[in-house]
Amino acid sequence: MGTSKTSNEKTEKLNSVDAMQLIFATANAPGLEHQRIDPVRAKELSKTLGAWNKPRVVTTPRGVIIEGADYLAALAVSEGKEVEVLMDRTGRANRRARREPSTLIESLERAGITNAAFKLAVWRCLGEAKENNPVEDGPRVLVDKLSEPHFLKAFEALHAPYELIQARAAGPKASRVRSKIAFSAFLLAYHSNPKKVVEMYSSFLSGKVEEGGSPLGKLLHAVRTDNINTGSGRRPFMLKAAILLRAALTGDTVGRAAVDVERGQKAVQIFAHQLGNA
Repeated sequence: MGTSKTSNEKTEKLNSVDAMQLIFATANAPGLEHQRIDPVRAKELSKTLGAWNKPRVVTTPRGVIIEGADYLAALAVSEGKEVEVLMDRTGRANRRARREPSTLIESLERAGITNAAFKLAVWRCLGEAKENNPVEDGPRVLVDKLSEPHFLKAFEALHAPYELIQARAAGPKASRVRSKIAFSAFLLAYHSNPKKVVEMYSSFLSGKVEEGGSPLGKLLHAVRTDNINTGSGRRPFMLKAAILLRAALTGDTVGRAAVDVERGQKAVQIFAHQLGNA
């Protein structure tokens, strides 16, 4: 933030009161860029207060310090001493860039939520499964929900194979197979049979499931071909996934993997009632 020498410099005598006034003016202008005080250097300068050779001080017309802050801090703590400085009171300070509001993810991370983006995406998918156009919760409510023990247990259990199994093992359209909405479908079913659901998800990720045929194979086909990348596609997919995973867990067959809202909602409700099984 250095400035070049100008013709506006004048020799002035400053005392501790003058220095404090400039420091206060700077502290009261948070919207402007200003020079910060280095406490260590200010302390060293205070020891040589009488030996200064007209240090340069630059401020705005309103007293915001642009240069010479350490000298002024050293002078401010002195008692009854005056020093000569080369003072330029015509400096210009830039306005600070306006700080953007923190994102929801940043708020969750600051509150201690790890993998916040992943967990939030999953939570939203679960909300879509339970109701159409669910209300978006604020950060405080979300922190509690994403910290809920049942949710965390299911998330960590499924996240382990997600992290362990390499992406290329998923085969065609691996990014869809490893998508957060697919993860969410298995998490929805997790408490029905935790061990089996983790095994199914591991097979799903590792390419051991054949597309089509079985309910799990039909789910794999749906992940690769359905509209899962837009908001309008989340709920239909989650309802279809609930039907297919319910069938996979009970040993039932599914003739055609279609979106059936009534059957889908019933499967979601069954999974919700099994929440405490794990």
